[in-house]
Amino acid sequence: MSESIQSRRSTIFSALFCGYEGPAFAIRLWDGWRWSSSNSEKPVCTMVVSDSNAFSAELTLVQAELNERLTLVQLYNSLGGWQP
Repeated sequence: MSESIQSRRSTIFSALFCGYEGPAFAIRLWDGWRWSSSNSEKPVCTMVVSDSNAFSAELTLVQAELNERLTLVQLYNSLGGWQP
């Protein structure tokens, strides 16, 4: 799997669970790729997704939202950003 896909998946899952402070957990996808909610704690459980279509629609929506937010931040910055 390309580094770009791994990085994109990590970005998406990190954004989905941004601010999550509960017990550590992991997600393992159909191709063996794995993401953990914590880099320092051992996950208490792992959700295994064995079907490649299970998250495709949800991940597309999350990616669209991230792209929209990035576009808004870029627009905001191009207009001079926040001025105190």
